[in-house]
Amino acid sequence: MVMSVKQSDVVERFVKIATELIPQNRFPETVYRCMVAIVGETATKVYIYHLGGEKVLSEPKIFAESLLNLLGYGGEIMLNFITKEIEKRAF
Repeated sequence: MVMSVKQSDVVERFVKIATELIPQNRFPETVYRCMVAIVGETATKVYIYHLGGEKVLSEPKIFAESLLNLLGYGGEIMLNFITKEIEKRAF
């Protein structure tokens, strides 16, 4: 899937926030908790399964691009929500 400029910006912002505010070893659990806060435990597990499993949580850029590939515009919305959750939890 080729990303639009807007989607590329969303990914870039997500990666910037995630790498600045979350230690690399805490990224998987932080994103998981943020997703649970947004869509609930069951939906989070389903999304992670369809994204390719827990290994997708190893790197912010891989996670963001995979989410956009899976959900398209819905992925943009979810990444924006996750970014806001990360920012809230950091401050």
